[in-house]
Amino acid sequence: MNFITDNWQAITGVLGSVIAFFGGRKMKHTQHKNSEATALQNMQKTYDKWTSDTNKRIQGLQDELTTIKNENIEQRKEMRSLQRDNRSLHNQITALTVENNELKKIVSELQIENEKLRAK
Repeated sequence: MNFITDNWQAITGVLGSVIAFFGGRKMKHTQHKNSEATALQNMQKTYDKWTSDTNKRIQGLQDELTTIKNENIEQRKEMRSLQRDNRSLHNQITALTVENNELKKIVSELQIENEKLRAK
């Protein structure tokens, strides 16, 4: 018992050092866990922001694609209408060409008949 009373300051110092050592390790471990948790939270916030931004961009591209598809549909309708008009004009030109050729033939026949009448 004399040993404890004679060396109580040294024993208390050693016990305090041991407690401080293990407490420091525990505190360091706790700080490490806290820094990991903070890092994970920051990564999650960054990922959420990136995901949100990407989703907005994808939605914008989908909207633009829908607009382009609708424009394409309208352009195809207009093209079909123009093709119908073109066919109609082509048929009219063909009919006029046939009529013109018939008229040329009649004019030619009339010229021949006129020359025959003049020759008499």
